Amino acid sequence: MTKGSGNREQKQDGPKRGRVRPPRVSDRGLTIVYYGDGKGKTTAALGAVLRAVGQGWHCAVIQFIKGSWPSSERTAIPQYLSDRVTIEAGGKGFVGIIDDRLPRSEHKKQAQQLFRKVQKLFRAWGKGQGAWRRRGQRPKPHSPSPVPQLVVLDEILDAVEFGFLTQTDIVRLMKTKPTRMHLVLTGHKKFPKVFAAADLVTRMAKEKHPYDKGFLAVRGLDF
Repeated sequence: MTKGSGNREQKQDGPKRGRVRPPRVSDRGLTIVYYGDGKGKTTAALGAVLRAVGQGWHCAVIQFIKGSWPSSERTAIPQYLSDRVTIEAGGKGFVGIIDDRLPRSEHKKQAQQLFRKVQKLFRAWGKGQGAWRRRGQRPKPHSPSPVPQLVVLDEILDAVEFGFLTQTDIVRLMKTKPTRMHLVLTGHKKFPKVFAAADLVTRMAKEKHPYDKGFLAVRGLDF
């Protein structure tokens, strides 16, 4: 090996000089799934909402199983974030546990009714987003906008687990969401078709939980 070839070899093996490319930023909205038997799914989704509000985004939280049982998020959001976030608990409450005395058919009817409402909202939001695109604009932070940039469908995967909805329902809904909208889905069980269509899937795995010792819920942490 000649001295010159050795130098060339060193240059090739060394770090490349020049400007470092910044990470790519996409306008396409992501679909995110938080699932598992560990605590933190709704908490993570609400944390995403808080971060989005910090960017001046509009957000919508729609809860599929939770019903009239009081929760701190349904108190705090209207009180402190009503100009940026809407929240709706559209379920009938716990299914088959605690004090649930409703027939499964009532839970299923309610979940399917809420799902149809979400479908209509997605179509309306899609039209609103299309109007922005036709004007060559995008919703600006902290500006009035009928189109949320982040939507949380809390416990919608539990509705699939209970047989109220199907994986196909969820995948079709994911495909019809407005292009720039971020979507967060939560639930307990793994659904391969949904996960294959999602962009990010995080599993919350339980190592230890007070529920195993008889504590149903902790005020301020669970509700």
